[in-house]
Amino acid sequence: MKIWCTKIKAIDPLDGIMKTWCGDNVYAPTEDIAKEWCKENKGYLEVDGQLVAEIPCKKGTLIPDFDNMIDYK
Repeated sequence: MKIWCTKIKAIDPLDGIMKTWCGDNVYAPTEDIAKEWCKENKGYLEVDGQLVAEIPCKKGTLIPDFDNMIDYK
């Protein structure tokens, strides 16, 4: 099953500025099905793209740790 990333655009209640945040991950075989799921269940979410890998940072740094990468393909 593919993983689809979502985003939400909303006004930040702390400063009143429109911002974009990451939303929930949606598990669906196609992008169209993921979009339909968002429409039916959480209408405020927008599919942003497919999650293909997660690359953590090395502890205490911002250096990518490719040895511990999670590949979803």
